[in-house]
Amino acid sequence: MIIERLVVGELDTNCYVVHSGGECIIVDSGGEADRIARYVDELGAFPKAIILTHSHADHIAGAPELRERLSAKIMIHQAEASSLEDPKLNLSVMFAAPISFKADRELVEGEIITLGEERLEVIHTPGHSPGGITLAGDGVLFVGDALFQMGIGRADLPGGDYAVLMRSIARLMKFPDDATVFPGHGPATTIGAERAYFDFDD
Repeated sequence: MIIERLVVGELDTNCYVVHSGGECIIVDSGGEADRIARYVDELGAFPKAIILTHSHADHIAGAPELRERLSAKIMIHQAEASSLEDPKLNLSVMFAAPISFKADRELVEGEIITLGEERLEVIHTPGHSPGGITLAGDGVLFVGDALFQMGIGRADLPGGDYAVLMRSIARLMKFPDDATVFPGHGPATTIGAERAYFDFDD
């Protein structure tokens, strides 16, 4: 599995292009759709899906254009699919252009996304938002805005809940120390580093 991070949009969102076996997925297309599409074109891999870890504007802004450019399906957890259509819930009313579109597929806990010979499991990790997900692969975790290097996601936005977020983080802490965490913003980290920093109980 090869992972390319593209930092996009006004809030420096991490968009990940993950490719293996001639296929790729785009995780969190938060803007600059043309740049992301050009990278995928240059990569020469089949764009299998655009997977959104949650519905906030800075993570979804480029998805509609990318869907049209790449003919890739947009996927999001079922608890947050309706937020894609509501500019208030997806927070795009705070930016210049309200965003409203529908997902092509609603994901559920435990669902498996295949990518070449790789497998990514959908883990429901709400708290930052109701339908936040983590994509868990072999030694990698795409966590959206649940967990950052030396930080956790906000829980004071619509649909956020601090207690729920902490339960989600507790689930993430069950992964091995050497699992690499790819967050929605900022540099990658590891479960071990974050467990030590926050002194989470095992």
